[in-house]
Amino acid sequence: MPLALKPDTVAVVRDALLARPAVTAIFGARITARLQGDVWPQLRLSTASEGEDAEPHMGEARVTCECFGGGGTDADTASMRIAALTLFANARDLAGAYPSGIIVACAPLLFIPDPVPDTGRARFIVDIVVTTL
Repeated sequence: MPLALKPDTVAVVRDALLARPAVTAIFGARITARLQGDVWPQLRLSTASEGEDAEPHMGEARVTCECFGGGGTDADTASMRIAALTLFANARDLAGAYPSGIIVACAPLLFIPDPVPDTGRARFIVDIVVTTL
């Protein structure tokens, strides 16, 4: 029996985050799968791993959310730390229906400070686990 095609997890998480006022207050619409332009801060989403949930009609993925600041100053680092903590807190409440799919459950996993090596730009990484329908 062929399995149903699961929704694009990055698209669903992006839609969910764009629906969260606390997140858009920080990033605006700059929540994408790749960095765009020179307007900061930006939130880049990517799938770290993807698979099937215990229920075959559901998908489960680990999504990496990278919060990038405007530079590498102490102020940039502090503001991206707050942005990542805001993202971490909001990840608990992303369950719901969105234009690109349905999030059944979502939980934050990791919170890691990780400045960009070649530029020193402030970056914090938040990994979340997402179950979609």
